[in-house]
Amino acid sequence: MILPNVLNLDLTNPTLCQSAWECYQAGFAGPPWNESWELATIEADFRASLQRPLSHCITVVMKEKVVGLSLGYVISLAELSEDLGIDAVPSLSKECLVAYHDDVVVHPDFQGHGIGWILYNQLMHWATQRNLTHCVARTLSDPPTIVYSWYQRLGFKITARYESPDNRVILTRSL
Repeated sequence: MILPNVLNLDLTNPTLCQSAWECYQAGFAGPPWNESWELATIEADFRASLQRPLSHCITVVMKEKVVGLSLGYVISLAELSEDLGIDAVPSLSKECLVAYHDDVVVHPDFQGHGIGWILYNQLMHWATQRNLTHCVARTLSDPPTIVYSWYQRLGFKITARYESPDNRVILTRSL
């Protein structure tokens, strides 16, 4: 059995970065997203997210390949609600800082092997070290996706819904 390494993405490591972009690309290529992005677009998006203060990209690496990653950052609810175009967590103060879980991806070849749990545990550790009280994520809810069901098993609750036909929800979990 090969044990995975958990690393923060080092933007100065081109091999690790290339592997992360490829993992992300593969993870979103299939259902329900069926999205196709050029690696250069993925790289630009990640670099922009990682320029935010208190951002992270946790990677799970096996045999020198990224097999899963979690991208997120600390953000105020006011700024997050503006970015997402919806009042993300109406019950909390807009000044509240939250851990926004922007993306979680497990390469299709490694889904169902506990990689998502590793990423989740690392995210929770990262957030609690920063004294944050809530984690927020956005995903598709209808039809229920693997990610949506996974977040619910982790204790995330719906705090906002986009209008149809978007089928996305904002999910929040107290830490």
